[in-house]
Amino acid sequence: MSQTGKGSSVVFVIIIAVFLQFVFVKAQNADSPNRAVVDFAEKYFKFDPAMADRLCDERKAPDDVDVVGQYIQSAEKEAMERGFKLRYLKSCLYDIKTHTIEMEKDRALIRLECKRKQSLLRTFFAPKVHEINELVEVSMENGLWKVCGDVFDLP
Repeated sequence: MSQTGKGSSVVFVIIIAVFLQFVFVKAQNADSPNRAVVDFAEKYFKFDPAMADRLCDERKAPDDVDVVGQYIQSAEKEAMERGFKLRYLKSCLYDIKTHTIEMEKDRALIRLECKRKQSLLRTFFAPKVHEINELVEVSMENGLWKVCGDVFDLP
């Protein structure tokens, strides 16, 4: 085989590899009910106001009450009463598993199973792990999957 044939084969393989990489990244970033539940849960336990982006409209402000703001404010108050700042109450999720229980065109029921551990600063010597096993309703709104219904301790 000539050098030109080898060179064009290498170029062809590189082009295919780049194309496949693009396809896999695009598929990984696609929105899904499971991704919405995990994204919401991670933000919820870190008291991230961006959790509102994954909350369906009917849950964001029932009776004109900012549910996310109220939740974060309540957590800040609890932290202060215990002598901490809010960052000490933040938790990380790990061993995250989701299972699709029901799936329709624009709604789904997802089971979230994971472990939650509070901030390393607070639990360094006695890490406390909480098991989470929660059924979460999600709906499609404006092209995104969003968490609905009663979830965790959100007011």
